[in-house]
Amino acid sequence: MIHVRRTGEQASPVFEVVVREGKGETRHHVTMSREMSERLTAGKHTPERHVEAAFRFLLDRGPKESILRPARKARERDKRATETRLRGWAWKTRTQKRRRKLSL
Repeated sequence: MIHVRRTGEQASPVFEVVVREGKGETRHHVTMSREMSERLTAGKHTPERHVEAAFRFLLDRGPKESILRPARKARERDKRATETRLRGWAWKTRTQKRRRKLSL
């Protein structure tokens, strides 16, 4: 069972989603802009119904515990990319300093 409840009304609505399967449940907080909801549903469905349909789609493809894994993987990927950029910047800085010393 998927229960969607609107909890906030900022620039983008905030929803609390509770997914119950078997004996367990998971809770999720979802933010979706009004523009995105309008674009995806062509104004025919409420944002709550759209969020529920998105969770049904995800549950058709895996267990409730796996819903947030892609978001975690994205954060890990972004962290690795940032670390790689910083290493590249540090290497470039060291190389430029060496070149300056050699050209003197």
